Amino acid sequence: MSDLPVPSETGASGTQVAGSSEPLSVDPNPPIHGLPITQTMEVLAATRARSFGGEVAASLIAGSFTQMSHDLEVTRCDLRIRDEQLQKTHQELGDAKVTIATLRERVGAISRAQHLKQLSVFVGTAILGVAVDLYKNNIEKPSYLLGIVGVVLLLATWLTKREGADE
Repeated sequence: MSDLPVPSETGASGTQVAGSSEPLSVDPNPPIHGLPITQTMEVLAATRARSFGGEVAASLIAGSFTQMSHDLEVTRCDLRIRDEQLQKTHQELGDAKVTIATLRERVGAISRAQHLKQLSVFVGTAILGVAVDLYKNNIEKPSYLLGIVGVVLLLATWLTKREGADE
């Protein structure tokens, strides 16, 4: 390897500048003239105009094919856009159904909890009333015990957080 000569002129001047780091944009839609049937019709119209009834008719037919090909591409593009919108809307519908089901479950839970709280208020008030009657009849120990149970039931009902109040 030491037999290789070292070049005196490398060809590089040292003034090279780095190119742009931005990615190139690419048009996903092919050009209109890239459609095979359009190209075929244009070639046939240009080379064999007589077979189409003359140059004017050949130009009209080639133009019609070009227009139809363009319309086809536009329709396909619109269809892709609509399909994406449909999928997005379908996803949103699914999310909305999940949200509705969750909220319905919460409403049911709130309803059940509300019934339990109302029952606790009723029972707590009744027990407290019995405790007062027992105290009036000089039966003190059971009246204190029932009074504490009644007060605890009432306080538990009043102090518990209402479900769904924050949402």
